[in-house]
Amino acid sequence: TWGMVVGSCVPVLVILPLALRMEPRLLRGLQRTHPLLKEVRRLLPWILVAETVSLALPLIDRALASRFLEAGRISALSYARILYEMPFNVFGITLATTLFPEFADLWAHGDREGFRRVLRRGIRAALAIILPISVLLIALRTPFVRAVFERGAFDALATELTASARWATDATTL
Repeated sequence: TWGMVVGSCVPVLVILPLALRMEPRLLRGLQRTHPLLKEVRRLLPWILVAETVSLALPLIDRALASRFLEAGRISALSYARILYEMPFNVFGITLATTLFPEFADLWAHGDREGFRRVLRRGIRAALAIILPISVLLIALRTPFVRAVFERGAFDALATELTASARWATDATTL
């Protein structure tokens, strides 16, 4: 856990001073009263809180698993998390990347309603793709874990541990 905390903090400690020194150069030419800068300043604390929580949850998972679960469960939790994040990483990020230029264009032209319409369409598409795949991966968790990981030292016991950990990680998100 401490290794992950240090590994997450070191880049911030390196990048933050550089960003603070560059901030006047980054904002040169922009009015400090630009409406988008005000919006960024307003939302930044919430974004930082959401990012901090999303980075802290895996640390908490591992800390609790290492204290309270029998041997092998912490590894099973890590393998299960890889599979649990796969549908979002493959489809959610791809969808967001393809919609981003359209978002930027609509926002730049002041079409807030069009922006909301595309956002709603993107969320519906993501849910239509990710939810059925997630349900399928939950239902077929043992065969799926077996097909992806079971070879070499990753034996049938490791498959069962990972499939049960996968069920727990999936059940908490649905």
